[in-house]
Amino acid sequence: MSHTLWRFRHPSQLIFGVDALGQLGGEAARLGRRAMVVTYRERAGLEDVIGRVTAELRRGKLEVVEFAEIEPDPLESTGRRGAEVARAERVEFVVGVGGGSAMDAAKGIAGLAVSGGTPWEYSRCNPDRRSFAGALPIIAIPTTAGTGSEMTSTAVFSHPGRDLKAAVVDPALFPAIALVDPRLMIGAPPRLTAYCGMDALGQCLEAYISRSTNPISQSVAVAGFQRLWACLPAAVEHGADLEARADVALGATLSGIAISHGGTCAAHGMSHAVGALLHLHHGLGVAVCTLPMLRHCVETQAELIAAFATAVGLCAPGQAPRAAAEAFIAQVAAFLERLGIPQTLEVAPGRGDAAAWAERLTENAFTSTPAAVANTPREMTREAMQRLFREMLTEESRH
Repeated sequence: MSHTLWRFRHPSQLIFGVDALGQLGGEAARLGRRAMVVTYRERAGLEDVIGRVTAELRRGKLEVVEFAEIEPDPLESTGRRGAEVARAERVEFVVGVGGGSAMDAAKGIAGLAVSGGTPWEYSRCNPDRRSFAGALPIIAIPTTAGTGSEMTSTAVFSHPGRDLKAAVVDPALFPAIALVDPRLMIGAPPRLTAYCGMDALGQCLEAYISRSTNPISQSVAVAGFQRLWACLPAAVEHGADLEARADVALGATLSGIAISHGGTCAAHGMSHAVGALLHLHHGLGVAVCTLPMLRHCVETQAELIAAFATAVGLCAPGQAPRAAAEAFIAQVAAFLERLGIPQTLEVAPGRGDAAAWAERLTENAFTSTPAAVANTPREMTREAMQRLFREMLTEESRH
């Protein structure tokens, strides 16, 4: 690493803390006078948060246009429609409120509103992709702690006609402001908190071991992982624990910074496939795919996994690398079990056997997220990934 050339620049301003939402009006006024709030179509449990966001903007004497059309794993057609509304309403900046889907959609809408086109034209897996000419300024306000989208230049859209979840990655999509208020996450239910938290935990791990990592990404990843590991169970089991929520929120935000510069690995690529074809929540997909990826990597990368385990305090210095790596993997398995997260995939009976699904999921992962697959520290071939998927499928899905 000492002889490797690398760069680091993070353009988003972070405003973090309990009741940080009170800063919104003043900060937003610097970006323009007319805002579009992008949030979910189904907003159960978020009504109060969205009302407070709108009230803060209006308190800053700003005009507000609401685009409440976002679905989980936002459709590319929704992104196009949002951009049309933004242009028609002459909005000057976009505010994404919600989890990763809402923030990703807001970023994509901001880019399409200025640059035109469709999300596919900018998708990383499109060999003819182009770059954004620009984007409207973006404010990202997370209501869950998971994707770290508030600190990334990534927007993921679903393309049903292609059976793909495809990422748009462009510097124009970095939020101008990430406003992270842990109080907004108090209402997230336990299962959602666990799934989102495991997405962030996986991002920290992957950013550290990735082939694209650098010393700053690794340091940020370690800090994020430590907070998530220490506090995610408390946030899941005691959702009103504001201190635990704050630590998990910071861990997720740090995970976003880490992957912005270190990238993700095969667990995220596999999760994209699982989400596109089996429609699992992204965080659950990451959680289920993390252990198989680690077991694949440990064969040649035990020293790297042991170094991460040591850095985050889960392994004593000086322990033999293979033993330390295996012990770390066992601890991750126990952590998943404590959170009630399964370690297998299910396919409804009659929808095909495990081998056929493993091949289909693998092709989807290699098509949708080639960069993440290539970042995996031990080479991930199609044959290796198919084997991992076969092992992950439950007995019920084999008939």
